[in-house]
Amino acid sequence: MPLTTEEKAASKASEGALAPLLELRGISKSFGRADVLSDFSLSVNPAEFLTLVGPSGCGKTTILRLIAGFEKPQAGRIILAGRDVTDLPPYRRDIHTVFQSYALFPHYDVFENVAFSLRIRGLDEEGIRERVTEVLALAKLSGLERRKPDQLSGGQMQRVALARSLAGRPSLLLLDEPLGALDLKLRREMQMELKNIQRRLDIAFIYVTHDQEEATTMSDRIVVLNRGQIEQLGEPREIYEKPRTSFVASFMGAANVLEARVLSSSASSIEIKIEDEIDCAVPNSDSAPVAPAGRVYVAIRPERVAIHAQRPDDRTPAILKRVQVKEHVFLGHSSQVYLKLFEKSPRPFWALCRSSQMNGALAPGQWVWAQFKPEDVLVLEPAERR
Repeated sequence: MPLTTEEKAASKASEGALAPLLELRGISKSFGRADVLSDFSLSVNPAEFLTLVGPSGCGKTTILRLIAGFEKPQAGRIILAGRDVTDLPPYRRDIHTVFQSYALFPHYDVFENVAFSLRIRGLDEEGIRERVTEVLALAKLSGLERRKPDQLSGGQMQRVALARSLAGRPSLLLLDEPLGALDLKLRREMQMELKNIQRRLDIAFIYVTHDQEEATTMSDRIVVLNRGQIEQLGEPREIYEKPRTSFVASFMGAANVLEARVLSSSASSIEIKIEDEIDCAVPNSDSAPVAPAGRVYVAIRPERVAIHAQRPDDRTPAILKRVQVKEHVFLGHSSQVYLKLFEKSPRPFWALCRSSQMNGALAPGQWVWAQFKPEDVLVLEPAERR
């Protein structure tokens, strides 16, 4: 569901008085008969770490290629630092790109790979040596200057590609899934390295990833894309804790997305019946009444669901239901418990519990108590819009 005109204006106003570094204004892009972006607008702040996330084909890489100048829009303008760069070739934009494939020259050593673009720009040898030494130290590559790419690990090659892009001191760096080829441990290490480098250099990063955890770990703001439109834009905590749509709730972390019927509503709360079985009053985060008899989607994060072998003696307001276990999956530090919470719903309902809280494995068919608080039920968009 795209942002409304009012939401776009509010988002822009929330960015403060500081002029945006980059603006995409009403961008449209199609390939043949396939429309990838239509009237797409986005602002990026100076020194911001902005991440684009979304499923394959949602337009993430196309947006990066348009910003870099590798593609041209059919409509709209691209403004960089107050200058219209829509029709400028890539080499005339103060933008560099880091690709997943590294794109290093195999016959050059680390120093010459990083120095390549500086030589093209005609920088003198002393300036090249100083600049390359600086970025290699920043990327923790000092001492590896004379190694060839085939003598480096995957993480080292990624650092060389990053150092090469940073050597030109761009005002904006684009990163297209740069950590996708790395193993999990190295990937997490590089996430912190990238964020630290970005903070130290104080330049803007636009980062593309399909990894939601990576996005929440590194970003100042996240843009959740779906079918070429912005489903939601905000800080990581806001995106996770206050998703606007069922798509965002499901894509950014795991969620139990369920249908509910609105019984009544006020500025402070909404009375709903979840899956025609559970009545509850949940907070109204929008402070705007919802039409009675309307159907909405609600989301409950699995980590908000507690599992009890016996009925808890707890006077705290909560939703409590006796349910059957369908499956119990041990993950080490946590356990996934799949439950049959609603008779009519074909979708499994699941909880994510710390393994230390579980008294052994729960057998399929075992009866337990599932518990969650009304404030943990997130009301999303009307069901008719899906």
